Amino acid sequence: MSDAPASSRHEGYIRRLSRYFTGKPCKHGHVAERTVSNSRCVECARQNIPSRSFERASGVGCELRKPGLWPDDGGASTEAVTDPNWLINGQPRVVRRVGWRPCMCCKRRFFSSHIAGIRLCDPCKDSTADKTAYGFD
Repeated sequence: MSDAPASSRHEGYIRRLSRYFTGKPCKHGHVAERTVSNSRCVECARQNIPSRSFERASGVGCELRKPGLWPDDGGASTEAVTDPNWLINGQPRVVRRVGWRPCMCCKRRFFSSHIAGIRLCDPCKDSTADKTAYGFD
């Protein structure tokens, strides 16, 4: 096996290397090696610059209106939370939708910060957590 650095991520993976070097700059302008595991620029990692996956997971750059400014409209409208760091056909990617929805348990309306994922209001969430914690499922 030669000691030459891999020229692509795939080649680095095949040769079981931890880094590869393409010679192309990253989005921050660094011309440095990248890690095979996540394609992250080594210089960005050294300077602790967040990667795009971190930005998407943490919601950095996502814009959202406050629930107090959004009156309960009976669930008629929802608003998209977009990530301007991730473009699809030139448009920011929709991360999730927010809006008012009824609780699955008590049917009261509550503001959900993730309509598809959060389907119980806080009081019902707390009461079901207590029941499952003690095995009353």
